[in-house]
Amino acid sequence: MERISLDGKWQFKALNAYGTLPHDKRGVAQWMEGAVPGTVHTDLLANNQIPDPFYRMNENDVQWVDSQRWVYRRRFVVPPDFLGHDAVNLVAEGLDTYAQVFLNGKKLAQTSNMFVQHRFDVKAFLQSGENTIEVIFDSPLIRSKSFEKNYPRLSVSHESHRVYVRKAQYAFGWDWGPKLATSGIWRPIYLEGSSLARLFDPFVKVILSRNREAVVECSVGVGRFRKAVFDVCVQVVGADISIERESRVVRNVAKFTLRIPHPRLWWPNGYGDQPMYTATFTLLHKGRVLDATEIRFAIRRIRLLQEKGRGGKSFVFEINGRKVFCKGSDWIPCDSFLPRISDSIYEHLLRMAKDAHMNMIRVWGGGIYERDIFYDLCDRLGLMVWQDFMYACGEYPEEPWFLEQVKDEGEKIVKRLRNHPSVVLWCGNNECEWLFCKENPGKSPDDMSGATIFREILPKICKLHDGTRPYWRSSKHVAGGAPCEIVQWARTSSS
Repeated sequence: MERISLDGKWQFKALNAYGTLPHDKRGVAQWMEGAVPGTVHTDLLANNQIPDPFYRMNENDVQWVDSQRWVYRRRFVVPPDFLGHDAVNLVAEGLDTYAQVFLNGKKLAQTSNMFVQHRFDVKAFLQSGENTIEVIFDSPLIRSKSFEKNYPRLSVSHESHRVYVRKAQYAFGWDWGPKLATSGIWRPIYLEGSSLARLFDPFVKVILSRNREAVVECSVGVGRFRKAVFDVCVQVVGADISIERESRVVRNVAKFTLRIPHPRLWWPNGYGDQPMYTATFTLLHKGRVLDATEIRFAIRRIRLLQEKGRGGKSFVFEINGRKVFCKGSDWIPCDSFLPRISDSIYEHLLRMAKDAHMNMIRVWGGGIYERDIFYDLCDRLGLMVWQDFMYACGEYPEEPWFLEQVKDEGEKIVKRLRNHPSVVLWCGNNECEWLFCKENPGKSPDDMSGATIFREILPKICKLHDGTRPYWRSSKHVAGGAPCEIVQWARTSSS
């Protein structure tokens, strides 16, 4: 596999498609220099076109930004041999949010979800030598309000139109932060060339974990571009082990069941160490290496104990057979402008959490699915992660087009995060059901629009694509409403 990064310097400008650009801001309709990854707000700041929104009342003076359409463009060179790959994809790790992508003047695709990776076949659009890419971002404000006009009004805290957009919900304003609805290429973007086949979605699933032996199932998907015979080799390495197996690819997947003697178990902060293992998958064709991917994983058993008592049911995490007293914090994004958050900031904040004797971080459902470094650090520091799906404080539409987005997002996110031992719980949403029942006395969470997402779609996705940790329907738990019960697929044998 070969990559060409498209990060770095781009050009951008406003299109003034709606005629709402303030007269004194007409200069932003001329090309300016921008940065990728980035946001339109940070690019405007760098070009002295807006004041710092976090200073005094400047937030009010930049509200015109999210009502505009913005275009980003870049010229780049493709070497002749790069087009010799069987497959050439444009991979965008994050487009915020309603984007149309053009290559050499031809429309390639359009997107509507900032949370997930987008992958497009672009071989027919590229040419040897210089190429041009343009990405046009529609106004998130205008698009979301146009959706709301076409459907019944939902019960939503803050700006009600936000629930129609698969975008960080805090961007439309929250009790803790400003209203700064961003647009832009907010995560890396690159070209990827592959020949014959490529690997995707590696997974190490702990089937059984005892002190004397662990059983893990290693699997990886294989995307074929030609009819051929492929083999996959997996090597699992730990502090005192190295296990290697090779298998023929069958039906576009390779699976291995491995036994790890005397495994070193992963523990939360304060309960033990956090030993990690490495699994390396290598794709082979006639002995030639075509692709390779590496993941870090750990061995630990997790259960969520729901034991009946005088006050109701308990809510206790059990790790490796030991009940854990959870101490932690709610995690919101560190900055409204996400690309400004450096690796050092993540490390500083999470190490502070560990040093304060915390052992759990809840990723709040009104923010984002965090960057890989966040989860890597939680793995290393022993910080358990309560992972919300990104739905917060409101009903959500159940229109077919929206539910398709829900399914696509859920599958991609679960596959992306499932190898992290720190993730101990999938949670459907933040306070959606509590808010609905509070505002609609006598009704149950099953009566709210969006209940299908949290009662049916997300738990099925978690079971199908993970199955190693529990799913909880909503935070907060709604007492007296329809049961928000834990689904304990993750229960494993104890030693």
